[in-house]
Order: sequence, then structure tokens, then C-alpha cells
Amino acid sequence: MKIIITVFLKEMLEFLRDSRSVIITLLLPLLLFPAVFTILGHRSERSYVIYLRDNDDLGKQLSQNGKIIVRDAENEEAMVLLQKGDLLIEGNAPQLIITVNNREKSSIEAGALIEKMLQGGTVTTRFLFEEAEARSYLFLSILLPVIFSVIAVNAPSTAAGHLMGGEKERSTLEALFGTLTSRSLIMTGKFIAVWVIGLLSATAYLGGLLLAYSLNTDISPGALSLLTFTRGFQLFVLFLSLIFLTGAIELLFSTFASSSREAILCILPLTVLFLALSYFAQELGDIPAAARYVPVVNFSLAVRDVIAGTIDIATMARIVVLNFLSALPFLGWALMYARDEKVIYR
Repeated sequence: MKIIITVFLKEMLEFLRDSRSVIITLLLPLLLFPAVFTILGHRSERSYVIYLRDNDDLGKQLSQNGKIIVRDAENEEAMVLLQKGDLLIEGNAPQLIITVNNREKSSIEAGALIEKMLQGGTVTTRFLFEEAEARSYLFLSILLPVIFSVIAVNAPSTAAGHLMGGEKERSTLEALFGTLTSRSLIMTGKFIAVWVIGLLSATAYLGGLLLAYSLNTDISPGALSLLTFTRGFQLFVLFLSLIFLTGAIELLFSTFASSSREAILCILPLTVLFLALSYFAQELGDIPAAARYVPVVNFSLAVRDVIAGTIDIATMARIVVLNFLSALPFLGWALMYARDEKVIYR
């Protein structure tokens, strides 16, 4: 028993002496979830945009609800209006017609809210899309951004952890940095390896996802029919750029860490953060212009647009370029840490 206690105390002292391990294990989780819930807390501020056609009295009634923004439908078609807002209401009491975009969660929520407010009247609800198609779209638009965000973090993590932190652990980094090759070239080669391995791992993840869905098609029949070749290619390009960013972040963590275990511990909170940002993107009502420049948020919004078939080349290019540019400071920081590594020439 004495030996067990002695070994236990030894390991605890070694852990407490390593300030980085203490920060990663104890301090980071303490700060991470307040940050995540702050992001998620914005959901309560959501408002719904309701278009009315020739019904001023109802407009005054609905405007009293702080969650509802009332706008004039004028002569625009329902399909056009519901790309900009959540709901279209036509007719006059007691006969009202509510048009819901059943591809969008916010529109379904707005429809339920209006029906509750108008209890006692005759309300007819009609939907823009067939039920099976709408259900498949909702399934993909909610599931894919979250899954892709998690895959983008996890796919390159093992490679990133071992290519710097693991080299230090195995005592092979000194020999590599002791060669005549410049450290910038070495770090570039390591990053390309992280990116390529991340893409290969992501491909395996996506293959597993398709296999799981093919074995359980009753989850959302017809979902795969929405993923045409063009949409699949667009998703691949977006995914490729996001893994470029996560690979750069994770290589920085690995360069900072003293072992592969410590590197992977650093990377772990990134999964939670990406999940929170992806969820936050889905809960945005009127999307602020600034949100479209936040990595992961803009990626999640773009995935939804790809599935809907509404994304344009300019939006795709902006997100891809932004992800590539966002990776550069992390790569520069990793190179700075690498240049500070001491090598003893023998």
C-alpha cells in the first residue's frame, strides 16, 4: 500500500509541476463551458419575420409581440418572401391562410407561435414543399453542419498530435531540426502531411456516415437524393478549406505541447467549441453580416445553402479564402515556436 501511495504522490507532483498540463486539464474546462453557453445563449434573442398581405389590423396585433417583426408582403410570391422571412399570412379574420417554409425550423416555429396567438379563428396552414422532401432537407441541414464540424476537428487531430508533440516525446525532433533543412520547410512539410491525413481520415468518416445511412434509410427517406454531384463537390471544397484551418490550429497546439498526449488534450476543447459555433449558426434568425466572416459559423450556414441549392460562387469563394487566410496566423505562430526549439549540435 505504501508503494501505491508513493507512486500516486509522485505522479501528482509531476502533474502539478507541469503548468501547461494543469491549465489544459483544470483551467481550460472551467473557462470553456461559460464561453460555449454564452454563444448558445443568443438563441433567446431570436425574432421571427412575418409577412402580411393586406391585413393592417392583424399586423398591429402581431407587432405587440416582441418576438415578431411584421413586414408588408406587397405583391411578391410566397417562395420569394419565405427566403427572406419566416412566414406569410394572407386573408382576413376569421379566415386566414398561413404559408410555412417547412424546410426551415424557424418557419415551423413561427407557424406554431402564430397559430397559438390566433386561437379561436379559422386558420389554414399550407406548406411550400412536400413533407418527405422537407423532412429530408431538415434532417441534412441540421445534421451535416454539426457532423462536419466535429469531423473537421477530429480527422487531423491524431496526425497533428504525433507530428510535433510525438516527435518531442520520441526524442526525434532534435535530430530533424539538426539537419541543414530550414525549419520553415520542415514545418510546411509537416502541415501538408497533417492536411492530407486529415482529408483521408475525413473521407473515411464520411464513408462510414454514408454506410450508416444506407443501412438505416428509414431515418429520413430521400435525404441522399438532395446530395447531387454538384452539391457533393461544393461540400467537399468547403470541407477541404475547413480542415486546412483546423489542421493549422492543431499543428500549433502540437508544436506548443511537449508530448502527443498533451497535444491531443489541447485539441479536445476545440471539438466542443466547433459544436457550439455550428449550433449557434443554426439558431440565427436575421443573420448579421459579421457572422458570415466567423469560421465554422459561415461554414455551417454555407452547408445549409448547399443542401438548399441556393449557394452562389461568390459565397463559396469568400468562405474558402477566409478559411485559408485564417489558418495563416496559426501556421506563423507554430513556426515561431518551432524556431525557438533548441538543438544541440554534436
